[in-house]
Amino acid sequence: MARAISKILSTGGAILLLLPFFAYSYSIEGVSFAYNLTNNVNGFDLSGGGQVASLRPYVFNESSVTFNYNGDFSMIDFNPTNFYMANNLGLAKTLLLRGVGNRNTLYAGLYSFYAPSYTLYNIADIIAGDSLNMYIGNLLLSPDARIRYKYFYTSLIKSYYEPRLKTAVRIPLPYTYFTPKLEGGFKIYEQEFIPFYTAEAQIFLPLTIDLSVATWFTLNMASHPDSEYVTPIQYVDDPFFEEENISERYELGLYATKAFVRQRAFIEARTTLFRKLFYDMEGMGREDEGIQVSLQYTRFVSSTFVFYAKFSTLFNSSTVNDFDFVKNDLELIFELIF
Repeated sequence: MARAISKILSTGGAILLLLPFFAYSYSIEGVSFAYNLTNNVNGFDLSGGGQVASLRPYVFNESSVTFNYNGDFSMIDFNPTNFYMANNLGLAKTLLLRGVGNRNTLYAGLYSFYAPSYTLYNIADIIAGDSLNMYIGNLLLSPDARIRYKYFYTSLIKSYYEPRLKTAVRIPLPYTYFTPKLEGGFKIYEQEFIPFYTAEAQIFLPLTIDLSVATWFTLNMASHPDSEYVTPIQYVDDPFFEEENISERYELGLYATKAFVRQRAFIEARTTLFRKLFYDMEGMGREDEGIQVSLQYTRFVSSTFVFYAKFSTLFNSSTVNDFDFVKNDLELIFELIF
């Protein structure tokens, strides 16, 4: 739905120029058919219960240049007015460096979200960056530099640039891996120059060959704009623009996955505790906190057919009454691999 949006833009004929790179290479194509039943759509000015039907094609091709495409063509309540599509396109070039596992990756991503009946939400999100993975002894150092341009088709919302730097160090410990991460950057638009940073600590425990657990804590902080906000006051409480208006975010998460080899299946469980503080605009402040829990079952029925069943629930408590809610989702996905 509207707030689950994540990244890009179709490049049309430009992709044809890259076809020589894709010849004689590994590739996989597929499409999923998804049906989601929810008690809270929470998007497109829709807040009650509903159902979402989706068609999601994808393509992955790995050769001298890695190409990745994911599409999402969805309709809420089978109503053409509530149709939207998202396209996510990625290109990456990996350069192998001296030493086992050392590599440098140049990448670019394009994401678009288009809803014909809701032009306010049409966006294009473009990123480009350079990521390095290098072993120093038994430590894995992973710096990353990227720039992002998020473009809103409506003049009511301000488009912005976002350069950022990120580094992570994976440290092997007895029976576990510890990975601290640090990221910082700026959001730049009109006369505004807004610094932000993210600090994260992650612990991964590969308990057995078929069971693993991970936990993490994340802190995000963003400075307050001097005068101009990305969104005007009338859209500050729109879930679609939530990312643009958070000043502080805290997350504590736990993830576990269990494989059942004989049944060709696995179960994933995820729990996230969160607290979010939003910009105080014209005396209107907002603080949210809550918990999100999800459980997903995946079964490889055959080499060309995969079945997914996912249940998730979100408890959100807020200082603004409209955001005190419980959201439950049941999603069934049938995936065909070509």
